Amino acid sequence: PNYLQALHETMLQRADLNGCAIYFEHPLEDLEEPLLSHIIDYELHLRYHRIQLSRAQYPYAFHTVGSSMGVSVRAYTAQGGMNKRKAGEDFYFLHKIFPLGGFYTLNSTAVFPKARLSDKVPFGTGAALSRLAEGAHPGGWTTYHPESYRLLGLFFARRKAFFNADKSNIPGMIHDLPACLRAFLEQHDAPENILRIKQTTKTFGTFTKAFYRWFDGLRVLRFLNHAARHEYPNRQVRPAASELVAALLGRHVDPGEGKALLNILRNYE
Repeated sequence: PNYLQALHETMLQRADLNGCAIYFEHPLEDLEEPLLSHIIDYELHLRYHRIQLSRAQYPYAFHTVGSSMGVSVRAYTAQGGMNKRKAGEDFYFLHKIFPLGGFYTLNSTAVFPKARLSDKVPFGTGAALSRLAEGAHPGGWTTYHPESYRLLGLFFARRKAFFNADKSNIPGMIHDLPACLRAFLEQHDAPENILRIKQTTKTFGTFTKAFYRWFDGLRVLRFLNHAARHEYPNRQVRPAASELVAALLGRHVDPGEGKALLNILRNYE
């Protein structure tokens, strides 16, 4: 009920804010199985993924759920408006907004997107639920391996070293990384790109901004999928969420208690 009021008190009252990810929950009441289990799995994946990105120190670790995002008119027009992709337009659009800065999570209100099946687009809640309903994931929804996020964090933590390094040392610094990460970075011309960024920036702050314009949200997903194919297979989301809760809060929750796990991660966020 306070949706517009909460946006007014933040977005419309502060000129330095460009956008926000609004807190959301898929309503679980009145849902029957198997749809109830499917939406619990999918929302667990969304929250697990965002929290793991945050733990890896990724600066744009925000939800990109289309029904619970907001941007200022200034930021919207500066980016040429919303793109017209057939799917994932919220993800791609927000990853153009994030580098502008002034993006935050709005937790003083909430959006409740309906759990529904849809075959209109290949991504998002509706498509995920449709695949689950069709039996595409008989063991439950899967999510990325925690080791993949650890490797991302290892790479991100080396930004300062890259910035300070002599240009001749950068290929060796990439080569010294774990094999799975090194292979991906070499495929994506990381030494050349990091050198280019070094040559076109003068401060660590501007280097960092340019670094994450190159290693953007799409490249993050490409790495996670690369790691899943080559060394760290995706895991069922409920055991993964259970381990995350233990790591975050020191609490043991049985993986079978999907709703309890979801409520814990909701409260955590």
